[in-house]
Amino acid sequence: MIRLLVDGVGLAAAAMTVIIPIIVLAQTTETATEHVLPRTKAVVADANSTSGDNNVETATLVQALPTTKPAIPTEVDLEIQSRFNQLRRELLDDRANAIDWWLAANALVLTFFAIVIAVAGYFGYRRFEEIRREAEAHVKTIEGYVEKTRLRTHNQKITVAAIQMAL
Repeated sequence: MIRLLVDGVGLAAAAMTVIIPIIVLAQTTETATEHVLPRTKAVVADANSTSGDNNVETATLVQALPTTKPAIPTEVDLEIQSRFNQLRRELLDDRANAIDWWLAANALVLTFFAIVIAVAGYFGYRRFEEIRREAEAHVKTIEGYVEKTRLRTHNQKITVAAIQMAL
């Protein structure tokens, strides 16, 4: 189990050492010929110094030959740059295609919901109209009952008044 874990960590580290420079290269906009390697320094012990001295040994700094970029890009540099540009173009085309696909999918979903909302609104309006017509019919029925009740009440008042006069 531990062996698998160690192998997995080693594999991940090896993959990162390969992937990170590629990512850095992809993120830079400079050409490969514009990168200048830093000058290296080497420490060489002075041949005249003796190890028996109490003084600190003197050291001479020797600088490696500086790396300079060529004035005219070579054919290999141009080929590398054109391949890099082609890869970048393909990547951007893939991203554009993915964005186009998502925009089309979003448009379809939004259109579907717009149609569903419109149909639901139509059927809801029809139902509310039906409820309004039923309510109007019930109001007319209730008005008829109210009128009958008024007539009965009026007739009962007349009957009560006639009985009171007769007594």
